[in-house]
Amino acid sequence: RQLAPTADDLKVLLTGIIDFEKSCMKGGLQFSLEETRLIVRTARELGLRTYAHCSGIEGLRVAVDSGIDSIEHGFFMTREILCAMADKGIAWVPTFSPVQFQHDHPELAGWNAETVAGLRRILDNHCEHIALAAELGVPIVAGSDAGSYGVPHGRGLIDELLFQHRAGMTVEKVLASATSVPRRLWGCVPADVRAGHRANLIALAGSPFAELENLRQVRWTLRGTDLLPLNAAQAESWTSH
Repeated sequence: RQLAPTADDLKVLLTGIIDFEKSCMKGGLQFSLEETRLIVRTARELGLRTYAHCSGIEGLRVAVDSGIDSIEHGFFMTREILCAMADKGIAWVPTFSPVQFQHDHPELAGWNAETVAGLRRILDNHCEHIALAAELGVPIVAGSDAGSYGVPHGRGLIDELLFQHRAGMTVEKVLASATSVPRRLWGCVPADVRAGHRANLIALAGSPFAELENLRQVRWTLRGTDLLPLNAAQAESWTSH
């Protein structure tokens, strides 16, 4: 109640982080089911949406049972939990990028072959359940956890869209996860391309429906009546690998 007057939303740190060497969660739950339900209920009374930093079956079950609005990360997902999320309309922000970076650059963290194999299993499980979530109708929102080790702002989001597509999501659903879906879920003004709406567009060098990597080839943006070409430095921040 003290936070609410100056807060837009409420993020709950429901679980800790992944122990990459052991391929499991570190520590236990940071809030019980009863405490999490109280947090969610109080936040809703105050008009705040709730988001859970959460991975691991135990934490995911508490997040879903408490009626949280969105699960951030959600590693070690299961079909049972996804079905419950679909029934309740709970969103999922999967954030592949930080774990993928650890897998792709094990030398930076000193990971051995066994740890890398564990990271691969975590990512493969994530891919399997992203495809299932899309099939079940779970609202999927793009988010890269930018600022994490190896995940730069801007480029990290495009990486995330590519991960979603490789996991089996259609291009339409991938693009919606970064545009219309979060706007609908978080109560933002729609940015649909239709007569009478304010322009909010990007122009690409090629169609993402032909090749999703074209999302990195941004040439200009149009906001209202402002046409903004990207200069060389801005283009590099979006397109570099």
